[in-house]
Amino acid sequence: MRTLVPSVAALVLVAACSDAPVGPRGLPCARGTLARGTGVESTIAGSACTTTEGSATRAYADYDVDLTEGERYVFTLRSSDAWKPLLELRDPSTGAFVRSGWVTGAGEAGTTAEMLYVAPQSGRFTLRVREADSGAGAYTLHSQICGGSSTEIFSSQTVGAEGTIDAADCVVHDRWLDADSAHAETFVVYVNRAETKRVTLAARGGSTFVGAVIVVGAFERDASAWTRAVASGASQVSLDLTGPSDKGGTYMIVAAGNTIANLGDYTLTVGPPAP
Repeated sequence: MRTLVPSVAALVLVAACSDAPVGPRGLPCARGTLARGTGVESTIAGSACTTTEGSATRAYADYDVDLTEGERYVFTLRSSDAWKPLLELRDPSTGAFVRSGWVTGAGEAGTTAEMLYVAPQSGRFTLRVREADSGAGAYTLHSQICGGSSTEIFSSQTVGAEGTIDAADCVVHDRWLDADSAHAETFVVYVNRAETKRVTLAARGGSTFVGAVIVVGAFERDASAWTRAVASGASQVSLDLTGPSDKGGTYMIVAAGNTIANLGDYTLTVGPPAP
């Protein structure tokens, strides 16, 4: 089942907490809850909500996100004018950094920060929007719902899934994709310690689909290091994912077209590489 991501015109900002610090424009640092499948439009320009990074001061805004263990999340932050945004996930009870998104763009309008995440535990976390460099402005922030499956691929045997990428699917962004963004579906895979799994995305049934595979992870309660790999630009693309020698982990697989207009039928297979 696929769910349409609301358009910008339909975005609703949930009422923010009244006891949070407030910037000079009257916008609080804690701006309420961002539910899955919704988005907001706002700004951190001129905000009094700042954090220190070395000798620099960076403006920010925080949103609450409620995560469910094993569920897939795609958070997308896009600048509406010329500034470079960053996206961070933090533990609100300790303030500890959990995960960051990657940035696609150099700070021009439309620069995107995106985070793909499989929650290793349930709970409420803080999603922080902040500036990467001096200068901050308006933005849109989405929590997208993607097609695919949250059922973890755990087997050591080859497992396959068939699907169709269409214009109703969520949109992911990556600087390694041919045109920055693409419609996609997402899946979850477990890779044991020192295990190698080959992820292959192929056009199905005569489709002209040209694919891209993105793998992100590992997602663990104590993971600080993580992997991102991309293969794109052919009717069949593959990449190998090898777990570290000391422990296994859960990863997200993104099955996408290699451009925003590239749609079609696909087969995704995950299993050991051929000998």
